Amino acid sequence: MTPMSGKPLTIAAVIPAYNAAAFIEDTLAAVAGQRRRPDEIIVVDDGSRDDTVARVRQWAASSGVAVRIIEQANQGASAARNAGIRAAASELIATIDADDLVLANHLEVLEGAFIQRPDVDLVFGDAEAFHGPQITRASYLAGSPVVQLPHELLEGDLRVIEGSAYAGIVVGNRIPTSATLYRRQRAIESGLYNPDFPRCNDREFLLRMSRRAKFGYFPIVVERIRKHDANLTHPRHHALHLEQQIRVLKSMLVRRSALELTAEEIDLTRQALRRAVDRLCAARARSGLGPFVRHLLRGAPRDERPSWAAAGGNLLRSVYASLRGAASGRLTP
Repeated sequence: MTPMSGKPLTIAAVIPAYNAAAFIEDTLAAVAGQRRRPDEIIVVDDGSRDDTVARVRQWAASSGVAVRIIEQANQGASAARNAGIRAAASELIATIDADDLVLANHLEVLEGAFIQRPDVDLVFGDAEAFHGPQITRASYLAGSPVVQLPHELLEGDLRVIEGSAYAGIVVGNRIPTSATLYRRQRAIESGLYNPDFPRCNDREFLLRMSRRAKFGYFPIVVERIRKHDANLTHPRHHALHLEQQIRVLKSMLVRRSALELTAEEIDLTRQALRRAVDRLCAARARSGLGPFVRHLLRGAPRDERPSWAAAGGNLLRSVYASLRGAASGRLTP
């Protein structure tokens, strides 16, 4: 049975920012340009060393839009998001990265899920990625595991996931952070973002959140993800990102009883961990023979050791990477 429609709720846009001077004004303009304006805009400056704060103040003064600025020492994106969520007075939280652009329909679309289905705790939309004038990815949700979960289809193309969304996130999170809206109280009850994870903190948060929250989504683009050289997800950080994925997945297994994971969910988590370990092996191999051998000999716990197939298959790749580096004058130590 579909619950009775609910009333509109208050919304806070929480924007963590670190050295975001190049993009923060565009991001704020996109937030202020919503057809459904947020009730609060909170920028948490995470110890920026550029003029991010000055640009936020200048933009607020010239636009006449109220912006609350929280300044803190550099602690990472998780701590910045948490500070904004705790400071918010609104019932719903939209966490928006300081370099992303939300479309004018963003809050209007996502808020509709809470009005139509008051039992929903978190709703997300789709996103496209862009680099300069080029769209580099048209959809993050298309073909992702989370949209393949059983769901109820409602008006406006709202899909409410049946049961926990954990299985659709653990095998690879494709839920765009800035295209998400969730209940503040439910996020607090779930423990907010974990500062121990400077990367993959959104995946870790969503996995925990999925154990006690009902997820819904719209396959509608509501955000544009800006790709640039300072992105934490830039290809040059691929190995570090995989290391964090491994830590996140291991933490889920350590807490499997507290999270009440089913046998199937535990198995999916172990499969995802194995894939991440093998992908990290391949990433090290692409850096050359030296980094690859050091990776194999680093004395990792058994569940962080690559499979024999991955280790053997990547040996030639590491040799080739070293030879290519030597030929170009960039020997890999």
